[in-house]
Amino acid sequence: MSVDMASPEDQAAGKRRPKLPKAGKTTTAPEDTAPDVSGLVLGESPEVIQDELSKYVPSVECDDLPSKYVPYPPGSKISYKPYTFGEVLNINESHLSLKQQFNEVLDGITTTGFPKKQLTVPDFLYIGLQRKISTLDTTTFTAAFLCRDEDCRFTNQMQLTTAMFEFEYMAAPKLPVVVKDFPNLGKLVFDPLRVSEYLELMEQDKDHQAYMLARMCRNQDFLKACDAFFYATGQSARTLRRVDAQLFHGLNPIPVTCPECKRETELKLDGWEAILIPFRGQNEPDEDLLSFGDEGDS
Repeated sequence: MSVDMASPEDQAAGKRRPKLPKAGKTTTAPEDTAPDVSGLVLGESPEVIQDELSKYVPSVECDDLPSKYVPYPPGSKISYKPYTFGEVLNINESHLSLKQQFNEVLDGITTTGFPKKQLTVPDFLYIGLQRKISTLDTTTFTAAFLCRDEDCRFTNQMQLTTAMFEFEYMAAPKLPVVVKDFPNLGKLVFDPLRVSEYLELMEQDKDHQAYMLARMCRNQDFLKACDAFFYATGQSARTLRRVDAQLFHGLNPIPVTCPECKRETELKLDGWEAILIPFRGQNEPDEDLLSFGDEGDS
């Protein structure tokens, strides 16, 4: 079996671990003034009012992404807006499902050249973090911490700064990633997991990494690929890990020291509560995390 992969030079470039980039160019609201709502009729639907007021929220262009825009058509553009005060109130007073959480983030994202639900999941999470940071308008905020040592399991709130954030570019220089020959399946064609596909898997309780890889395989029957990937061993398993590593992109875990047991551990920023939802106060740490690449088994 073989995998079409980046050259050593491309891999070295793809494995750069830059700091979280500064926000892109900001598009200011019209005349930078408070919105004129005098023309809105009392009793107007919340959707109409929200659409009108959203025109006055500045938009930030995403100049850089963990995927390097490779999965999207040439000329594609992505921008986002900070959460508004009304959105924050709605989130704080609601118990949102995973799908609702995604929709809260998607509402503040604009894409040109492709549907926003075709964002890759890691890019989506990265933009979610950017939305939260732009809303807080600060370089320091709090995240829920859970010690991963089985003998400790200490939970607490930890202060983070944006200078601690690093993300990893996708190693694959172009898509798709192709496995030329896989046992019982033959040629495999892979492309990163999209938001719409991830939500579909979660609705079916298919959150195992084998299911995600099967969904990313574009030229095989999903259930057939699930069986083959789930029971893969030896060289087949190594090939799948190589594919996963080539498609990995997103935020890296932050090295931290547990305040309780003093052991070195990692704070992963890929849990939904840590990234997507702003201003929730003292959240319980979320163990149901989504990870990509070889570290997903840890």
